[in-house]
Amino acid sequence: MTSRPDAVLIPHASGLVSGAMEESFLDLRRAISEAREGFAQSRPGLVVVTCSELLSVGPFRLLSASHYSGTLGGGSVPDIRYSHDGVDTELARNLVRRLRLSGVDSETGFYEPLDFGTAVALHHLFPAGGVPVLPVAVPSGALRPGFRFGSVLAELLREREIDALWIAAGALSHRISKEPDLIREEGESFDRELLDSLGAGQIDPLVDLTARTLSAVAADAGLAHIAPLLGFVGEGFRAKVLAYSGIFGAGNAVVTFRSGGRRTQELEVVGVGSKGVPS
Repeated sequence: MTSRPDAVLIPHASGLVSGAMEESFLDLRRAISEAREGFAQSRPGLVVVTCSELLSVGPFRLLSASHYSGTLGGGSVPDIRYSHDGVDTELARNLVRRLRLSGVDSETGFYEPLDFGTAVALHHLFPAGGVPVLPVAVPSGALRPGFRFGSVLAELLREREIDALWIAAGALSHRISKEPDLIREEGESFDRELLDSLGAGQIDPLVDLTARTLSAVAADAGLAHIAPLLGFVGEGFRAKVLAYSGIFGAGNAVVTFRSGGRRTQELEVVGVGSKGVPS
């Protein structure tokens, strides 16, 4: 039996749910199925989601609602119903209060229905729905603040004995093309170097990326959806790259993470060995 990961990086490309271009998305779909196996016997008590489509123009925003339900559809995407519990507003407020005391600029907000990217990620990992969800709107490109946010939130959830899973939904490089199998050379090189660093348990190569580098490859949301996940899994994390594919100019990857067991808000990282990136 596959044990449950603590965090997952997953794409939210519409082609993953539309059934279009089956061959191009095949490896990603297989990898998503492998990641989903970990939840068959052990479901999390809370799913925190940071998505490249859910951005904040100010502080980190913890979004609460009593329930999320709706239809994932539109265009070539078939109508797919989703239904998930939300997070109690009081819990969100308490978490924000503690985040602020730790120096993390954050606020609460009300949010319904789910954005497309968050709904796609939850559909793939929890197709039957029913998991409590905490969407977080993140400031674009906020890598170091994002890491600290994820680290502090991990501590607060652990204090409350909340067994949480973190999902980062989005791509890596993201210079969109009309050609289905085209991924620009600089984008693929950036993606593979980043995935190699994650496979080696290294955080600095991501949080030290400059705005110029991120802009050159049109990094999805400046990778703001990924940095908090790394803070959540902490030092010495282990990552397994299950698949990588460049489609329509976007670098999409499926990666599972297991926490390192040591929480810190610093960026000094202990490497844990390398896992190669699939070709």
